Amino acid sequence: MKIFILTFLALVSASCSKNNFDGRNDNLDITFDHGIGVDGDYSNAACLAIQTNGQIIIGGQFISFNHEPQYQMVRLNSDGTTDKSFHVGREFNSYPAALAIQTDGKIIVGGVGGIPGYITRLNSNGTPDQNFHLGTGFNNNVFSLAIQPDGKIITGGEFTSFNGYLRKRIACLNNDGTLDDSFNPEGGFDERVYSILLQPE
Repeated sequence: MKIFILTFLALVSASCSKNNFDGRNDNLDITFDHGIGVDGDYSNAACLAIQTNGQIIIGGQFISFNHEPQYQMVRLNSDGTTDKSFHVGREFNSYPAALAIQTDGKIIVGGVGGIPGYITRLNSNGTPDQNFHLGTGFNNNVFSLAIQPDGKIITGGEFTSFNGYLRKRIACLNNDGTLDDSFNPEGGFDERVYSILLQPE
């Protein structure tokens, strides 16, 4: 499995919109109605991921969505309405910066600050997955994630170690959250890794 890695000096935030660009025009998709979306002063969406059933998970710096309490994460149905069955609660003291969906529907969340170990895994309903064993985890922010076909998790960010093992801004975790010792790019990177893309072979 080859991996493309892109590093930037600035983080670009993205928000979910109604734009349905088809290559010929950029008409709004009026069937996608998320209301006012992320609301509140200084609020923003930083990352999103689409599940196999078409539902959309959004993470970022916000505490409400459509004037309803949604702390740092929300899940939308494919038509843009809020999925009321998804409850993260106050799992994070800071915001998610990267999301990835595993084949079993579980959600890998990488982020900054108050996320324990800077990475965690949620069950499909938003509750913490107690079978994800990180130890102390990363020592700094995780900005990018990618799931390999074998279920291993490629992580990129600002960190320089995982559980005390040197990993300069890129690392691979096993499905259970432990470090994959076989993946260790010598020297790592000198700048933060903000994007990871897997190349099919």
